[in-house]
Amino acid sequence: MRNADAIEQAAHVSLVVFDKTGTLTAGRPKLTDVRVFGVLGRDDVLRIAAGLAAGDTHPLSAALRGQNAAPASFVKAVAGLGVEGVVEGVRYRLGSERMMAGKVPEMGGTTVSYLAREDGEVLAGFGFADEIRPGAAEAVARLKAMGMAVMMLSGDRAAAATAVGRAVGIDEVLSGVSPEGKLKEIDALRAQGKIVGMVGDGVNDAAALAAADVGMAIGEGADVALEVADFALLRPEPGMVVDALVLSRRIVWTLREGLFWAVIYNVVGIPLAALGYLSPMVAGGAMAASSVCVLGNALRLRRWRPG
Repeated sequence: MRNADAIEQAAHVSLVVFDKTGTLTAGRPKLTDVRVFGVLGRDDVLRIAAGLAAGDTHPLSAALRGQNAAPASFVKAVAGLGVEGVVEGVRYRLGSERMMAGKVPEMGGTTVSYLAREDGEVLAGFGFADEIRPGAAEAVARLKAMGMAVMMLSGDRAAAATAVGRAVGIDEVLSGVSPEGKLKEIDALRAQGKIVGMVGDGVNDAAALAAADVGMAIGEGADVALEVADFALLRPEPGMVVDALVLSRRIVWTLREGLFWAVIYNVVGIPLAALGYLSPMVAGGAMAASSVCVLGNALRLRRWRPG
């Protein structure tokens, strides 16, 4: 928890927005399908894709790095879209459908990256599967039970994002959202008067995490996400999102209780002392008892345990 303001804001969150990859899913996708559309063979497209992915930090690139990689140069990441670079004298793009210049072949409901030449010809498609994190569905159910709305913002294609949303119990899913789109969506939700908590793990989530009323970064996430977030969840468990919000509510409620008892002691004690009904010794004892009461009430938080 970065500061006291973050705790107070977290106690009032009304909407929790999740990123998908690495947050609700494990972020360790596996290559499950390779389809060739151009003149190159299967081994060739895998070599080129692995070369482009070699220095990239995206989870989908990690799934391709195990292949026999062709040397790539001038490789650069395009935020929220993919990577591009030169392999054997030809410039290629590797990334989402939005990165491709034209229409791409359909590959079903999985997460897909496409390989294309600079001229826009799509050479291959790579399908990936990622496991849903244990406890994700339970965490969403707990948030709903607390009266919060839950939605997902994902840069993935609609079919893959919707499938994950359905599996964990999230009905409102926005897919194909760029990092800038996530930021705009968070701003729009806040403009509607909602107190927004954003949960993410990657570089693509950093702007949205910073813009949300409460940003929560998964512990395995990118350094920039952890740096800008109000809460750093030290284990990659969706249930910790709920625990952080529950604990924040408990802390704020305990502060209010302490303030109540402190005010009551003074409201009762000061008039009695002014009218001469309390000796200085009794008044001093009452003030000490007030402090002990407030401190004892706060120490009850030590008994709190995650759900």
